[in-house]
Amino acid sequence: MEANNGILVHMETDSETNPSVSIFYPQVIGELTPFQGQQFETLEEVYAFYNQYAREAGFSVRSYSSKKSKDGEVIRKEYVCNKEGSWSIETSSVVKRRRGVGRESCKARLIVVKSKYGGYVVTIFEEAHTHPMTTPRRRHLLKSHRRISGVDQLVAQQLISVN
Repeated sequence: MEANNGILVHMETDSETNPSVSIFYPQVIGELTPFQGQQFETLEEVYAFYNQYAREAGFSVRSYSSKKSKDGEVIRKEYVCNKEGSWSIETSSVVKRRRGVGRESCKARLIVVKSKYGGYVVTIFEEAHTHPMTTPRRRHLLKSHRRISGVDQLVAQQLISVN
């Protein structure tokens, strides 16, 4: 266990594949943690639940892939950590803004499939991350957790209308 600015994170090293890669397991209360076989009525419920888990854990979620049936209905959907994948480094003559590391090949994901009885069932839930979690003070800045309240939207629209 390691204290990461107030968050307890279980950390291991992946000595089998790469000894320099650490694996982080977020510590979230049980009722917010997804599990294999968990059922949901809609994909919106799946996303809302996994995004809430991600907020508590300290990472951001994005939709990764989906598979549709012949009639256009989503039968499989995959949600991943925002740091899944890797960036390709391209060299060009145009000077671009320097950015921090965005993707770190994180393997944390949640996969749901359409049940023959209706709704969606969690088939795969991978909890391990290859990066430390965000601190509680900065969670609201993560992409999937940024929200503008209705009041703030209304004020912005009024300001736009009066230029």
